[in-house]
Amino acid sequence: MRVLPSCLAVATAALATAALAGAQTTTPGQNPGQAFFHDALVKDTKTLAAIREALKTDAVIVDPATQYADLTGDGKSDAIVRVHSAGAAGVIAVYVFSTDGDAKGALRVLYRTQSLYRALTSPTDTSQLQIDEPRWAPGDDVCCPGRLTRRRYKFSKTSRTFVRTSLETINLR
Repeated sequence: MRVLPSCLAVATAALATAALAGAQTTTPGQNPGQAFFHDALVKDTKTLAAIREALKTDAVIVDPATQYADLTGDGKSDAIVRVHSAGAAGVIAVYVFSTDGDAKGALRVLYRTQSLYRALTSPTDTSQLQIDEPRWAPGDDVCCPGRLTRRRYKFSKTSRTFVRTSLETINLR
């Protein structure tokens, strides 16, 4: 397992947020995938009202670089969709869209976390969703948190939900 140095990870997240904020457009100017997920999240009643309203006003945007991986084990790619703040908060919400278990093959949200701050996401080589969030301690520079909280989630075919498989704090110094 490779951990990016804290300053590099935070700088990467800040650059991505700045690039996304600069590229922010209304739905007609978005790429087709971005527009699709934007509209799906706005229509989804389980999307937090604050995120739904922020999407409608372009205060937050759907990341145009959706990640794809078979997280459900059905042989089809699932979409890891991130919502970015247009400001310094970076990724504030993550959703996993999948057709798994739907007889009609309808794409729907199987997982959501909607209260993140500068999160980084990645699928693991074991078909898990990994979400990392920086954690600052008194005395840490804004650019360089001293710790990272890493959560991993795996899809349970029994409960048809994502369950957390690990929670760890990683010291970056």
